[in-house]
Amino acid sequence: VELSARDGRSFLKDTDLYGVTNRYFQYSWIAPNAKPIMFANEEIVYLMQRPQSRSPYGIANLEIIMDVVDYLTASIDAQRSYYENNFPISGQIDHPDIVDPDELLKRAQMYKETLKGESNTGKWLITSGGTKVTPLQISAQNMQWLESSEFFNKLVFAVFKINQSELGFTGDVN
Repeated sequence: VELSARDGRSFLKDTDLYGVTNRYFQYSWIAPNAKPIMFANEEIVYLMQRPQSRSPYGIANLEIIMDVVDYLTASIDAQRSYYENNFPISGQIDHPDIVDPDELLKRAQMYKETLKGESNTGKWLITSGGTKVTPLQISAQNMQWLESSEFFNKLVFAVFKINQSELGFTGDVN
């Protein structure tokens, strides 16, 4: 009996409709045009991490990291857009004296131009006339973006089984 370790990427599985492996084919990276070698199920011990029902090969570490990085990128873009294109709602501004919809749209555009940008976060608008202002509170859920990004940071370290302090992230080390 002989046992040899080989890179699983050089093997392809021949599976049926239900994901049952019928046989294996080993391809050569050195001679990609060469005919693949066929192996029966009894000849191969195929080990993999994170088996998935959607694929006979499981899921790779880099696929998990790609999903995390995609999420973090989208989250950062959303946060940036939030500050560049909107103003955080610190209060509700009512104009009971204005009944013309066009005038309200002009006023809304003026508020947007006056209050957008990171430097104006949390500032209050000063108006005159029949304006009624109702203060609102930003929820704690809206403020947890930084905590979620730190969680995904730890998730990336866990996938590769390394300690965050090994890469210089020593905030949680005592």
